[in-house]
Amino acid sequence: MRLKINGTALNVFEAGVENYNKTRPSLIFLHYFAGSSRAWTEVIRELEGDYHLVAPDLRGFGASDSMPENYAVKDYADDVAELISTLEIENYVLSDDTGTFKTRNRAARRKCPADCHP
Repeated sequence: MRLKINGTALNVFEAGVENYNKTRPSLIFLHYFAGSSRAWTEVIRELEGDYHLVAPDLRGFGASDSMPENYAVKDYADDVAELISTLEIENYVLSDDTGTFKTRNRAARRKCPADCHP
């Protein structure tokens, strides 16, 4: 599916169970630099019977749109946070390649409740 996130059309692969906010956390997979959501194909295939899975192509990669600017770590983190909000995901785990470690941490902190101390 394609979703408009922070002014950019992102390609987002979604699979798995539908009752994702009620049972297990959604698993959100972030690809490595210059990669795409397809990097997670085998992992998704193994887990789709038990989890709700989301794998976006980050801006400028895969089938997502490119922008003339806004490729800072903060921009990617903002996109991930907005994607989580748009999909109304309340309970999630972010998984990534080491190249997106900063993105994962920034996105996680954005949604951290007041009593959370990452």
